[in-house]
Amino acid sequence: MRKSRLPALKYIVPALPIFVRVFESAVMELGSTFDWWQEMPWDGIVLGSVAFLLGALYADILNPTSKLRMWLRYKYRYFDVDSINCRRRVTSNSEEDVVTVDIHFVRSFRGKLIVQLFECVHDGRSRMKSKSWVVEDDGDYKKGESKSITLASIPNIKTSYPIPVWGGRGDSPVGQIIDESQNIIVLKAAGRMTQNHDTVLKMLKSDTNDRIRFFITHEDEDLYEVKGD
Repeated sequence: MRKSRLPALKYIVPALPIFVRVFESAVMELGSTFDWWQEMPWDGIVLGSVAFLLGALYADILNPTSKLRMWLRYKYRYFDVDSINCRRRVTSNSEEDVVTVDIHFVRSFRGKLIVQLFECVHDGRSRMKSKSWVVEDDGDYKKGESKSITLASIPNIKTSYPIPVWGGRGDSPVGQIIDESQNIIVLKAAGRMTQNHDTVLKMLKSDTNDRIRFFITHEDEDLYEVKGD
């Protein structure tokens, strides 16, 4: 997740009349008199400023795309994504790309690590299906620890076997990756708070050489393509 700065100016500006009111009270205590200053409706201005400030804070807290929410998500995140990798694995009868996400924890975490899938399939009509699997039911990590999670196993050449599957080849949790689909992969750390990190994997139609091609992108990187040699 990209770091977002707290938009302090947005909240400081409506708060200025409150500070002005405090300053005015201090000036009065020192014995200075400003008739025009005292005639200003400061109580109403302060009340309106407080209402505006509280309204702005409330709206930003509810808005998931606001800079305040982004800053809070960054401030209280559990992990950072180091990289999304495609590692070539060669066996006696096949070659495949293993898609993994490498993370490290920036604070102590205890809870569930979950991968949630949203498969968007276009076969004349658009359909969205949701699947999920638990990577770790009771994870316990200290700050600075790392973990690699396998998201998908995709053969280099399209054959009847092996087929592209989610997760590891030997223990696929939810089955086959659908051809020509766009898939949103959400890595979720659910502890006292919940952190989500989105990755998109797009399966393309095989080319004339029957190579399997796919795109990967996630929220910290630009789109890049991975394809068979």
